[in-house]
Amino acid sequence: MHPKEINAGSPREVWRKQRSNGIYYAIREGCYAAAALFISGTFVQLYLSQQGVSTVDIGVFNTVLCVVSLIATMAFSDLAERRPNATRQNDWLLLAISLFFVCYLPLLLHRHAASLAVLLLVTAVASVQIVLASCKGVLDYKMLYQIIDIERYGAVASMTGVSIGLFGMAYSWLFAQALSRCSARFAFLIGFCSSALLVFAAYVCNRKMTVIHDLFQQPKQAKDSFKNKVIMVVSVLRQPEFRVFVIPNTLRGVTIGILNSLVLVALELGASAKTAANLAMAGSIGYLLGSLSYNALSRVMQPKHLGLIGAGLLCAVILLP
Repeated sequence: MHPKEINAGSPREVWRKQRSNGIYYAIREGCYAAAALFISGTFVQLYLSQQGVSTVDIGVFNTVLCVVSLIATMAFSDLAERRPNATRQNDWLLLAISLFFVCYLPLLLHRHAASLAVLLLVTAVASVQIVLASCKGVLDYKMLYQIIDIERYGAVASMTGVSIGLFGMAYSWLFAQALSRCSARFAFLIGFCSSALLVFAAYVCNRKMTVIHDLFQQPKQAKDSFKNKVIMVVSVLRQPEFRVFVIPNTLRGVTIGILNSLVLVALELGASAKTAANLAMAGSIGYLLGSLSYNALSRVMQPKHLGLIGAGLLCAVILLP
């Protein structure tokens, strides 16, 4: 059942609302992606290393967050169906992610915290933020149907990719400069606080978006139970689309996990903290170039061919050793 427009107004007004929604969405994702470097990305790993946590334990930290994300995504896979407005549901999720950065202040203001205490607190707080982020990811699929015509998805996705790349490049460069000019302790204090502000900015952008489509009307279902959720999961596993994509997506996840650990490789090879921080900027540059390339090539190539090119580029990770 297709969604229907609500409070549509004139076609020009609808187009302006969709354009505004697309811009706010792109900025929101750019802000969040930059802040995520201090949730599960390069900078939080670098912080742990600076606090004396071993690279092996940081690898365990990365693994724990991946497992938490997987479990949370599966556990809350029906979240979008519980409430009618996915945009408003995302409001409190982003606000909560922003507020949880406050939990790091005791570590940042304490000069001599034990490495084990640092690892445990960072893992606990980041795990909660990852659960909230997983819920956000589940809701985003539904939210896009509510804020734009789905025919505009490709344009919005490309614009969002460019935004993520630009925000990531700028934030990575600024943090690398802070590391080289300030003490590591003060630089990380700035980093965590600015990440909280970035997620709060993402929350503000989310508040600015307007729902322009009515929801998909879901048939009334019996009260959720564990058995019903198991049946739903099994039905998804049996879908041909799932079987086709499960292997490449699993392998892509492994590749992303390796790339997310590049800071550990750099530190083990004797790179400085500033050099390791610049790796995040390199990743953002790649994201920007990929988004621009997709925007250009999607006009002349079929999606399956673009996917093949992307898969081939991912294979370049074999050159790292």
